[in-house]
Amino acid sequence: MKRLELVGFKACPRCHRAVAYLKTDEKDQTLAIALDASKARELSHKYEEPGREKFLTDLLMQLLASSSYIPRQVVLDWNEEGFLFAKVDLTTQIFSCSAQDGIAFVAATGIPFYATERILAQRHLFHPPDTESESTDLIQLKLKPTLH
Repeated sequence: MKRLELVGFKACPRCHRAVAYLKTDEKDQTLAIALDASKARELSHKYEEPGREKFLTDLLMQLLASSSYIPRQVVLDWNEEGFLFAKVDLTTQIFSCSAQDGIAFVAATGIPFYATERILAQRHLFHPPDTESESTDLIQLKLKPTLH
């Protein structure tokens, strides 16, 4: 496994979908994961911003704060059917979710984020990374309507 960090997100210049950019900690590999419009809107707001719109991830964070579960890490992986998903490790149990929900969970909690070796070996199957002039700051999204 390699550790990832969320380095930014923006609208793809080709398809205009919101894309989250993840880099390995050695900065030698980049993954670009397409986001749906609602998840992009959620991630475009900083979680610590006072008075911002509340999302389902916020409810999950409140429920976790009042439970005995401690978020430990999120790992991107493939399931048996060949779909990308995230495994969220909470204390003694592991829960599955979509890759974009895993990204939102990491953005909200700041816990470590990893990808399996087979994800990195197959990164050409993801949204093509367009990382020229990419900064380490989160980029505000400017979404345009598109059909997929």
